[in-house]
Amino acid sequence: MRPAPHRQGPHGDPGPRAILQVGLAQAALGFAVAGIGGCLLLLARDLDVEFAALAWIASTFGVGLLVVGATFRVLLRRGPQPLLRAAALTAAIGAVLLAVAPTVVLAAAGGLLLGLGNAALALLTPTLLRGPDAGRLLARATGVSCVTGILAPPALAAVDAVGGAGRLGIALVAVPLLALAATAGGARTTPDDAAPPTDRSGPVGHVARRWAAVVLAVAVEFCFVVWGVVRLRDTGLSTATATAVSTVFVAGMAVGRIGAARLADRRAAVPCAAVLVVAATLLVTVTADPLVTAVGLGVAGLAVALLYPATLSGLLAAASPDRGAALGALASGTAILLAPSGLGLLADVLDLRVALPVAVLPLAVALAVADLRPAPRTRP
Repeated sequence: MRPAPHRQGPHGDPGPRAILQVGLAQAALGFAVAGIGGCLLLLARDLDVEFAALAWIASTFGVGLLVVGATFRVLLRRGPQPLLRAAALTAAIGAVLLAVAPTVVLAAAGGLLLGLGNAALALLTPTLLRGPDAGRLLARATGVSCVTGILAPPALAAVDAVGGAGRLGIALVAVPLLALAATAGGARTTPDDAAPPTDRSGPVGHVARRWAAVVLAVAVEFCFVVWGVVRLRDTGLSTATATAVSTVFVAGMAVGRIGAARLADRRAAVPCAAVLVVAATLLVTVTADPLVTAVGLGVAGLAVALLYPATLSGLLAAASPDRGAALGALASGTAILLAPSGLGLLADVLDLRVALPVAVLPLAVALAVADLRPAPRTRP
């Protein structure tokens, strides 16, 4: 059955199909990103390898953001719907392969496909929600992502408790992805539909500093996303229990992004969040008590919740509209590619309790300092 052609709502708002598609895409994206740390920990157990040998797979989302961000305009030439279907199917295949892979090589291939598909879905979201009400719709989409992110770790733990192969739970993400692929297709977007490009970028140095702030913010977030579950396991919890308890980090992010979204535009949002990151890092690493560590991860989730939207907002304000989204994707991809792997290299040399603050605290300080510098004055 051919999908119905895309219809916009009144005043240029996205139609109900686009809203449904964004909801499915963000549901899948939230589940996959929040569950990747636990999935890799369970995979390391199943394949009898060290977690550090697999941690880099979490960075494939970053690789995908770099690739898709650099080629996004070319990929969109046929319109968003064909790319949406291809992204959903690619991510679904990657998730299933990661869930059942018997070797590290096949798991890496699955992670790469999942990362590429997720990256395209992330960049397509604002494309599908163009219009005067895009901000509110994007906020709701982020809320969907947070909710499914909260569900991911306990879902993996539940599958592990039932069948002993908890990483199979990551394949659940294929359900919304296949539903999304079924809705995609139909009328293409013509060049006339797109707004004419404008160039209101600020000074190059200011744009570069805002770009670096996004890199630092995402780097801090993904250090906890990937390694927080390992820190919980190191306190003496079982692998499955640590995976379930790691939900506190995603829950903290959900509370922060939904409950305190209005604070993201405040001038002091990033410095205050950076200070809270420092406190959370100390809580996570100062003791081997699992309860204190879990509380620290929850606080870390609250702290990093506003870092990404606040720094991305600053970048979009500094760069021209047609460049902002691509620059944001490249910044996120750079951070996701480098930060978890870099922390893994440190963890090979130092204990994770030492490596985590050594990696995160300088990032938080640099982020606060970068954001406190005033923006350049615009010339009349």
